[in-house]
Amino acid sequence: MSTETRRSKESQIVVGMVVIDNFDAVIRSCSSEHEVQKLRLDVERTMLDFIEQLDGCLTPLGPNEFLFFTTRGLFERETGGYKYISLASKAQKRFGLSLSVGIGFGVSANAAGTNARAALRSTKDAG
Repeated sequence: MSTETRRSKESQIVVGMVVIDNFDAVIRSCSSEHEVQKLRLDVERTMLDFIEQLDGCLTPLGPNEFLFFTTRGLFERETGGYKYISLASKAQKRFGLSLSVGIGFGVSANAAGTNARAALRSTKDAG
């Protein structure tokens, strides 16, 4: 029974919301529209690489917001038990970008999305 419980937990839906906090400031430092577009593409490619590790799906919501879906088991393994999100450090090192990330788990997409939104709000409130 514990194996079935573990499998059920690992297959839960994970919804992640990512907001690039200082994207406008970094874009203003670009000297041309070409550089801005290259930066946007490089950032999205970095996001896609992270989501590929999670065997997930990434959807841009705007110029500085992204939504992703994966499963809890994959997310847990790739983040070392929810301790480290490599995407945040890569964004900081490669682009000088700060990310706010909200992660929500749930047995339904609605529950996971609601939890992700609450987590993102808490992250932003905490600075």
